[in-house]
Amino acid sequence: MPDAVPALVRPALEPLASLAPALNVDAGFEEQSYLPRPRLTVPPALQGSVLLSWPLHDAPPAGRYAGVLSLFIDEFGVVQRVRLEDGELPASLQEQARAVFLGAQFSPGQLQGQVVKSRIRVEVSFEADPRVQRKGVGP
Repeated sequence: MPDAVPALVRPALEPLASLAPALNVDAGFEEQSYLPRPRLTVPPALQGSVLLSWPLHDAPPAGRYAGVLSLFIDEFGVVQRVRLEDGELPASLQEQARAVFLGAQFSPGQLQGQVVKSRIRVEVSFEADPRVQRKGVGP
């Protein structure tokens, strides 16, 4: 692995519709080239923290929402795609989670000492207490 990884420029965010499994089709994206977590000898590791916050605009009603996302991480540790796999996250929460994970940096996954493209699944949850919102304090 080279000592320095060249700076990568992330393409513009895909439309929100790409989160829907039925609509998540890109001619140039080869999902099968990303190895699932069970096949890796070393999984990708998050480099830093990820904080999911309640969106300021277009937020769903207060409550708890959870879902499982697939993160497609390239050989440089850059998240190339985020897809909702399971759960019922409203669109604004899907976009919030997607944006946060697209900005996250990972050490790449490995297969027998070689860095590879990988796919991991993560569970996310959002919770907002309506009593806090009524007091004028954001969640």
